[in-house]
Amino acid sequence: MNIHQDKARIIPVRDESLLREHDIYLSPKTLRKMHCVGKNPELFIKIGARLFIDLARWDELVSKARQRTQTRVEKLRKKGLLGS
Repeated sequence: MNIHQDKARIIPVRDESLLREHDIYLSPKTLRKMHCVGKNPELFIKIGARLFIDLARWDELVSKARQRTQTRVEKLRKKGLLGS
């Protein structure tokens, strides 16, 4: 992978329109706070004073969340607590 592909896979937290283009619907303020408290540290890259999101890590995070949700839904269906 060349350097230009790497650049395309990180986006600045401060650019709300770019966040939305990549389906990240958290505000820059929320993302900065997540970084500050150490939530999902693999998601963030700090270069100088600027904070970026690693889109590959974001995609992994979303995928894992979907998988957890699907697992919960299946468990509830098996227990008869959720319709099909």
